Amino acid sequence: MDISLGIITYKDRKIDGLLESIKKQKLQKVRVKEIIVVCIEADKRHIRNLLRKYGFEKAKILTEKKRKGKYNAVNLFFKEAKSGILVMSSGDILLHEAAVESICRPFSDSRTGIVAARPLPMNINSENMLGFTVELLWELHHIISYQQPKFGEFIAFRNLGFILPKTAVDEETIASIIYSRGYKGRYAENAVIYNKGPGTVHDYIKQRRRVYCGHMQLRKISGYKVPTLDSVRIISHLLKRKELLKHPLKALYAISLESAARALGFFDYIAGKDYAVWKIIKK
Repeated sequence: MDISLGIITYKDRKIDGLLESIKKQKLQKVRVKEIIVVCIEADKRHIRNLLRKYGFEKAKILTEKKRKGKYNAVNLFFKEAKSGILVMSSGDILLHEAAVESICRPFSDSRTGIVAARPLPMNINSENMLGFTVELLWELHHIISYQQPKFGEFIAFRNLGFILPKTAVDEETIASIIYSRGYKGRYAENAVIYNKGPGTVHDYIKQRRRVYCGHMQLRKISGYKVPTLDSVRIISHLLKRKELLKHPLKALYAISLESAARALGFFDYIAGKDYAVWKIIKK
């Protein structure tokens, strides 16, 4: 199975970690036919040097003079990619050595159109309130994805030749388009990636309100409902978590923080906030 691997990056000075993890991938039935990196013009030289460092001299670099929104960078990747299966990654994550193979395996079923990976948070301390919240959120996304995949920073999907509309939630927008073509989504729990959650309460709220607002806008435009928009489903899963009973204060903090972020995101949605080009959270 040939794939095109796209890396969408913006000032990710730690992208060498991703490239190193790509280099270490254990592939059997998958062949990375091409690697395409999309970045801004100012980062091109740095990216080129890193690609050479890890033996990816043949990788293509597509640039924008200035950042126009991730959706626009994604469309540059779409226009250049030649393979029937596209794998798309953010620049600031790490891949388990089996991630690429695992996320592509479900395409042996012709009904599969898009596949989600399993993110695990790096460098968090679950002993403190915020760390507990981030870890709980990631775990909830994992559980929910068994019922309906939750798409994030590392996804694989069929190359159906579409262009992404302006959006703040590109991966879920891709999913909505692929679902509309009659394909199914799958969750590859063995396609493990490692990313960093927000390091401060301010960053958590900023990130979560943007995502919630984007998901609300996507539902209004396309009718597609991201699984985490379902508050009843979220609450039912929360009530089953044993750690909530063991740490009631942390649980209350986590629920309050997420609720506050969603409330702000709802107000942003009502106000018609445009998050297509958002301020990057420092990690």
